[in-house]
Amino acid sequence: MLRFCTSLGAAIAVAAVALAPSSPVAHAAPGTDDSGFVDSAARCLWGQRAAAIGRTARSEVVVCATGDGGYEYIGVRVSDGAATRATAQLTDTGFVAQTDSARYTVSPTRLAVFSDGRLIYGDNWIDYQKMD
Repeated sequence: MLRFCTSLGAAIAVAAVALAPSSPVAHAAPGTDDSGFVDSAARCLWGQRAAAIGRTARSEVVVCATGDGGYEYIGVRVSDGAATRATAQLTDTGFVAQTDSARYTVSPTRLAVFSDGRLIYGDNWIDYQKMD
C-alpha cells in the first residue's frame, strides 16, 4: 500500500505541475532583463523596454520600444564591445535598422548586416526572444 501511495503522490505532483497556469509574459534569457543585456551596452535607455533580445556567437542585440511607437536597434560586437545604435522599424518579419553605412535586419531566426546591398555578416541566434 505504501508503494501505491508514493506513486499516487508522484502522479499528483506531476499533474499539478502540468496543470499549473503558464505565464503569458515572455521571460528574458539568462543574463538579460526587460531592458536588454545586464552589464552590456546592448541595453535600452531608462523608460524604454526591450521589444526583442538576441545573442549570436559574435553579437548581443536588443531592439528597444522607445515609448512613442518607435524602436531603436542596439548591437554590440562581443569581441571588443563596439556598439551600434540606430533607429529601427518593425516589419512583417522582425526589425530593420539603418545607419549611414549598413542595414541591420533582426528576424526570429537570425541577425544579418548588409552594406552596399551585400551581406557582410549573418549569424543565427543562439538565444532570441520577442518580448511582447
